[in-house]
Amino acid sequence: MKRNVCGTAVLALCLLLLASAALAQGNYEIVIDGKTQEIELGNQYSGQTASGGNFSFTVRKKAQMTYADDLLSFDHPGDKVVTESRLDKDLVQLMCNSANGSLYMIQEYTSMDPSMLVPLMLNELVKEQVNYGYSIDKQQTTRTTANGKKLSGTRATARYNSEEMYYEVLSYGSKDRGLILVSAIDKSFLEQDQAFLDLMWNTLKINF
Repeated sequence: MKRNVCGTAVLALCLLLLASAALAQGNYEIVIDGKTQEIELGNQYSGQTASGGNFSFTVRKKAQMTYADDLLSFDHPGDKVVTESRLDKDLVQLMCNSANGSLYMIQEYTSMDPSMLVPLMLNELVKEQVNYGYSIDKQQTTRTTANGKKLSGTRATARYNSEEMYYEVLSYGSKDRGLILVSAIDKSFLEQDQAFLDLMWNTLKINF
């Protein structure tokens, strides 16, 4: 039984956009000199400046994008979305996952140091597997961010017959703020998804 766990285009032009052809309905909008047009990523559009010159543009997503807020920043693949949820007035959760269920989750606390929550978080992650009969091997681990901040926590492997799931739960904190960072990946998807997780870990910067 297999158990699976879980540019912006800035056009600095002072012009009036005159479409050369009618545009189809799009999922994005571009506003130039107060005029709004719907666009689709990857399509080419053209227009004419107020002085009569012609121009064309295409809007694309970058292959690698950066998520940034007041506390941290990190890179992620352009085809994956970082979702942000406010769980409490002092707690924001960021989540990014692959189609295979590999994921990382970051919780941002702005009223406490959450380092003491690492064991609790790990226990919650593996609780269902423990109940099913998985063995859990744990070891202490550390990581250093791209700007030299040291994270500490636990790395765990959940095993059941030939199945293995790998977790990391790390924290970084000061007196009244901090982060809990979690990653999870199934052994079956290491080749497809390890680079996705490594991109976050290797580019992570903490701003406090």
